[in-house]
Amino acid sequence: MFVNPAEWRAICAKLFTTVGVSEKDAMTIAEAAVNADIRGVASHGTARLLVYRDRIKQGLINPTPDIRIENDCPTLVHLNGDNGLGQIVADAAADIAIERAKKYGCCCVSSYHTNHMALLSHYGLKIANAGMIAYIMCNTTPFVATTGAAEPVIGTNPICWCIPGKEFPIVLDMAISPARGKIKNAAAANKPIPEGWALDKNGQPTTDPKAALEGVLLPIAGHKGYGIGIVVEVFSALLSGGNSGRNLTHPLDDYQHVPNCGNFIMALDPSKLLAEDAFIERVDDYVKMVKASKKSSPDAEILFPGELEHRAEIRVSENGLEVSEEVYKQFTSLIAE
Repeated sequence: MFVNPAEWRAICAKLFTTVGVSEKDAMTIAEAAVNADIRGVASHGTARLLVYRDRIKQGLINPTPDIRIENDCPTLVHLNGDNGLGQIVADAAADIAIERAKKYGCCCVSSYHTNHMALLSHYGLKIANAGMIAYIMCNTTPFVATTGAAEPVIGTNPICWCIPGKEFPIVLDMAISPARGKIKNAAAANKPIPEGWALDKNGQPTTDPKAALEGVLLPIAGHKGYGIGIVVEVFSALLSGGNSGRNLTHPLDDYQHVPNCGNFIMALDPSKLLAEDAFIERVDDYVKMVKASKKSSPDAEILFPGELEHRAEIRVSENGLEVSEEVYKQFTSLIAE
């Protein structure tokens, strides 16, 4: 079934107001989740909401956190998330980064004592839509084998850049390995995963997503992906005071511990370097130049990072957001209790 995104956001928000989250914060959570679905990244969208809700009910997430600045530089801010929902803490960090970058040209916010923040580019797009460049990182529970290791010791450790553009923002939102959420989706759909994504529990290459979930993921580009993962760990956890490596319990699956996740969000204002709108004009010229390059075949299409997601947004604006009837009934039933 297809639903109006605004209606679906309202329903998703009510899932959280019914467990003690303020209306403002509940809408922030709903917007992050629904926007991920709109951009075609369902693995980080509304599929996660019931887990967040359940963790609140279990006392593992603080529904009313006192998010506060502990150290203020003022272009480097240390934020304590008070074990709040990751979306609430990250949204607050993005707001601080935008406000300070407008004044000083650049601002970095290092957050800890937070939870699963879902799609990094959601916050990056908020910064890009304010005319600024975003740089975001967070570490995750170890699922990835490093070069030379026989067990997972680093996370999928996503990293994101969002750059404002004339037609659409350039968005590179990637992990140092295949996203575990995508492998879970493949397992649920009984579909194979590509070669080179994972090893099974015996250390053998596998395309079986269920075997991959029992084994380890492989970093992209071997030692290069491993190196990027280490840098993300340093910026997200070691700098902020968040848990790192094996000390970081799973923020979704572990119902025994509070994870203390960390993240890093930066906003940079190009207008402090160039004349107003000059940067976006230069980005647009660069996009046109790249797209005008010789194609490998007549049917080939040259795409920029984030362009497919931008097209997905357009389709939803025209047709509505597709939601399974089962999930729709489940959510509406929960908010009616």
